[in-house]
Amino acid sequence: MAKVYIAEDNTYFCGTEGGQVFKCSIVQPTDNDISHFFEANTGVRWKQEAINLLANLPSKVIMEVKKRVERYVQDKGEKDVYAPTVYMAKPNIKLLFPTAMNASYEKHMGPCLGISCSPFVKRLFLTCSSDGSIRLYDTLN
Repeated sequence: MAKVYIAEDNTYFCGTEGGQVFKCSIVQPTDNDISHFFEANTGVRWKQEAINLLANLPSKVIMEVKKRVERYVQDKGEKDVYAPTVYMAKPNIKLLFPTAMNASYEKHMGPCLGISCSPFVKRLFLTCSSDGSIRLYDTLN
């Protein structure tokens, strides 16, 4: 079983059964109003549930997904865009769900059994593995 240690509000370290160690981040939800992207009269009505689905994406990605979904809806002869419609349009899934992994570190030879961040120096963390090794990592290196 993979081990996870949450270091900050949006950063965590993950050790896998394969021995790999990753630093990951989760994008915090924002309260940005993106309704201005959907004000243009394109002949398609975006429902609030579909707009909320795109709310935490970067502006460039919103526009790319929006174009794809509107083209899909118009090709089907429909007028409304609901949340499931966004998925049915099959935009690039990496645009909707970007990878959380930011960095990878030297792997263990066995499963990573534990991870812990230093309470004194925030950039240091320690891992242990079933291969009998303990590794100290610096997030800056």
